[in-house]
Amino acid sequence: MKKTKKWIFSLAIVIVLAIIVKLFFGNFVIYKGENILNTDGKTILLLSKKAKPEKSDIILINKPFAKEKAQVFVRCIAVSGEIIEIKNSEIFINNTQVEEDYETTHKYRINCFSEEATNRLLNEYKLIDSVELLGVYYLNLSKKEADILLKDSLIIVKQIIIESDLGNNDIFPQSYKFRWNEDNIGPITIPYKGFKIELNEDNFSLYKNTIIYFENKQIQSKEGKFFIGENEVKEYSFENDYFFVLNDNRANYNDSRIWGMIPKSQVTGTVVKKIK
Repeated sequence: MKKTKKWIFSLAIVIVLAIIVKLFFGNFVIYKGENILNTDGKTILLLSKKAKPEKSDIILINKPFAKEKAQVFVRCIAVSGEIIEIKNSEIFINNTQVEEDYETTHKYRINCFSEEATNRLLNEYKLIDSVELLGVYYLNLSKKEADILLKDSLIIVKQIIIESDLGNNDIFPQSYKFRWNEDNIGPITIPYKGFKIELNEDNFSLYKNTIIYFENKQIQSKEGKFFIGENEVKEYSFENDYFFVLNDNRANYNDSRIWGMIPKSQVTGTVVKKIK
């Protein structure tokens, strides 16, 4: 009987502590996979219900435009009111280059000039996930990994960067007016609640999807005029704060480079601690 009471008491303490953590600190999440956290095993994360994510925060969001409900981790790169631009894979905020103090991976092309060098690439450097095509290897590498390979005289390493004049129709805002690609985007101002834009053909093409999908307004253009429903409008004031997010694996551009800016309503938590 005493053992039963002790067990019930211990269970009650655990439940109370779990409720306190959930209400005041956040939620525990078990995450498995590499993606944003560059980990290949199970990781326990503590998520906070922070009111607004800050730059460099890893956040859990409801994946926009997904056919089925899904959540993904991404990193907050720019916040409301900031001007973001990506130039040749480098990030600029308000015209100042960002020095990212976290590990990111990019796509590299690797040329080996001997069988010995190839063996080192695949075995000694343990880069076994490489994709080989006609003797050329394509790898996702961090800068640290690329620097190690650069020291090998029989291996040439070059980051693959899409030239700025090569547009990608899959990249936000998916408009012929903005021939952006995964390595060259912007500049674009991240909207905040109350941010007002004049409606013209450029602004309409740039912000149309954001207004339709995240502000739930049926905006359209007719003969140079702009309408929400049946009402003609000459400007638009945003109703939400937005963020620009990127995947730490920059070769995976399933992030704001596809979705555009995301509103606070898509954010479900901010990672505050990696426990395991």
